Amino acid sequence: MSIIYKAFYNVSMLNDQIENYLRAITPSEQYHIEHPGVLSKRYELIPKIIDEGKELYLFGFDSLLKERNISITKESRFTWIPLHKHKVIELNYIYSGTCTQIIEGKKVVLKQGDVILLNRNVRHELCYMDKNDIVITIDMRKSYLLDTILTRISSQGIVAGFVSNAIRDDTNVKQYILFHPDSETGLKNSIENIFLETLNSDVSNEIIDAYMTIIFTQLLRIYRKGNSQHTEDSSSLILDLLQYMENNYLTVSLNDLSEEFGYNPNYLGNYIKEQTGRTFKDLVIAKKMSNAAYYLVNTEMPIYEIASLCGYENLGFFYEKFARIYQMKPQEYRNIYRTKNEFF
Repeated sequence: MSIIYKAFYNVSMLNDQIENYLRAITPSEQYHIEHPGVLSKRYELIPKIIDEGKELYLFGFDSLLKERNISITKESRFTWIPLHKHKVIELNYIYSGTCTQIIEGKKVVLKQGDVILLNRNVRHELCYMDKNDIVITIDMRKSYLLDTILTRISSQGIVAGFVSNAIRDDTNVKQYILFHPDSETGLKNSIENIFLETLNSDVSNEIIDAYMTIIFTQLLRIYRKGNSQHTEDSSSLILDLLQYMENNYLTVSLNDLSEEFGYNPNYLGNYIKEQTGRTFKDLVIAKKMSNAAYYLVNTEMPIYEIASLCGYENLGFFYEKFARIYQMKPQEYRNIYRTKNEFF
C-alpha cells in the first residue's frame, strides 16, 4: 500500500468514524423522539433567572467543566434549546444541515460549515433541530481561552490583539461573531479532529490545546478575509478600523482612515485610544515590530533589511522601537527564539 493511499485511507476512516458517531441516535435524542415537544428532565436542575425582564436558564457548566477547561459535545436533535445564557464562552460549528438561533431577539440562521462564537452573557436560544441538523459545541472557560489560546496568537496582528483584550476587559458585552469559512481554511478538519480526540480513550490535553490554537488562528484568518459578521453592539467600527490598519500598516495614516470611513481624523484617533487603550501610532508600531520579530526568527535576512521591510530606513529608530516592545535588541531576540525553535 503506497504512502499516499495509506494517508487517503486513514482520512477516509476518520471521516467515516465521525460521520457514524454524529449521526447515531443518542439516548437523549431517542427521548425527544418519543416525547415530542417535551424538554429534557435535566432542565429541572438548571437554575432560572430574570434578566432584563425575561426569564431564562443560566448554564453554568460547573459539573461539565469541573476538572477541565473545555467541553466538546454534539447538541441533541429533535428538540430545541430554550432561552438561556452561560458563564462560559461558546463556539458552535454546524457540521450538517442548518441551525437557527435567536440571539438577543434577532434571528440568525447558520448553515453547514458556519461557526458562531458567543461571548459570555449572550441571551440566545436554538430552534428545533431535525435529523440532519448536527451542531458541534465547544464550551470553554474564559481564563482558558485567554491564557492558553489567545496569548499564543495575540501577537499575530492588530485584530488578534484586540479580540484578546476585548474578551479580557469586557466580558459583559453581549456580542457574537459569525464566521463563514471556505474550504481553503481547513477549519472543518480542525474541528472534526478535536472532536475525535475527545473520543480517544487516552485523550491528550496538549493535542486539544494545539487544535484550539489552530482553530482560533483559522477563525482570525476568516475574519481578515471579511467572511464574518457580528452584532451591531460588538464594536464593529473598531474591528473594521483595526482590520484596515492591519492590512495597510506600512502606509496607513489617520487621514487614510478618515477618507476610508468618513470620520474626522481627530475623532478616529480618540475613538481608537478609547476602545483599545492604545494610540493609533502605538498600534501600527506594534504591528511592524511583530512582523520584524517573525522575520528575525524565521529568516536569515540581515537586521537592516528587516527594518527596511517593516518601514524603517533609520536603523537606530528601528532598534529603539523594537527594544521598547520586546525589552531586548533584535539580535538578542533572534538568538533566543531561534534557539527555542530549533530545540522544539
